[in-house]
Amino acid sequence: MTTITKSGFGRMKDGREAALYTLENAGLKVCISDYGAHIVNIFAPDAFGRTADVVLGYDSIAGYEKNPCFFGSVIGPNANRICGATFKIGDRKYDLAVNDGPNNLHSDGDIGFHKRLWDAEVVDGELKLSLSMKDGEMGFPGNLQVTLTYSITDDAGLKLHYHVTTDRPSLINMTNHAYFNLSGQNAGSILDHELQIKASKYTPVVEGAIPTGELADVAGTVFDFTDFRRIGDRIELKRR
Repeated sequence: MTTITKSGFGRMKDGREAALYTLENAGLKVCISDYGAHIVNIFAPDAFGRTADVVLGYDSIAGYEKNPCFFGSVIGPNANRICGATFKIGDRKYDLAVNDGPNNLHSDGDIGFHKRLWDAEVVDGELKLSLSMKDGEMGFPGNLQVTLTYSITDDAGLKLHYHVTTDRPSLINMTNHAYFNLSGQNAGSILDHELQIKASKYTPVVEGAIPTGELADVAGTVFDFTDFRRIGDRIELKRR
C-alpha cells in the first residue's frame, strides 16, 4: 500500500509556500512538488538492491522557478512545438506566445502549467493535483479543469493519469518532461544505457523541429528501439 507524506519545499518568489509529497510503495520512493506538479526525485533500486535517484532535478523550489530545461515538469496545455505559434479549430484561429524562433514551444514558458502552484489532496493512497485555466489564457480556448493523479502500483510502477474537461473545443497535449539517468544523478553519461521503446512509428520533423504529421516506420532507422539498443550506438549512427 502506498504511503504519502508532506513536507515543505521552500518559499516561492511571490511568497507562497511550495510543498513536497513523498509517495512510497514496493521499494519505490517518488517525490512530487505541488509547484508545477514536478517529479523531483525517483529513488529506485537496481538489480542488486542499490538505490539511486534516477531523475535529474533541483534540491529546492528556487531551481524549479527557473528550470530552463524543464526538469521533471508537467507541460501543458500543449507540449512540443506549434508551427508559427498559431493553430485553428474549425474556422477560428488562435495565436500563442512566440517563444521558439517563430514557433510556440511548451505553451508559455512564463505561465504554463509547470509554472503554477497546483491544488493538492491525498485520496486513497494517490496524490491528486488540480488546477483551472480560464478561456483565452495563453491563447488557448475553453475553461479547463485539469487533474493529474500520481500513484505507485504494487509492482513498483509510477503511474500518471491526466484528466481534462473543457466547455468548448480546445487543444490538449500534456506530458511530463523527466530526464532519466538509471545510474543516478551525477553518475555521468547515459550512452551505455540500453533502451527499448515499443513503438513502430515516429514523426519526422522539418526545420525548427516541427512534426510533419507523417507517421514513418522506425525499421531501418536510428529511431528503431523496438528491441533493446545501446543509446550511444544509435547516436553515433545518427551522426554519420
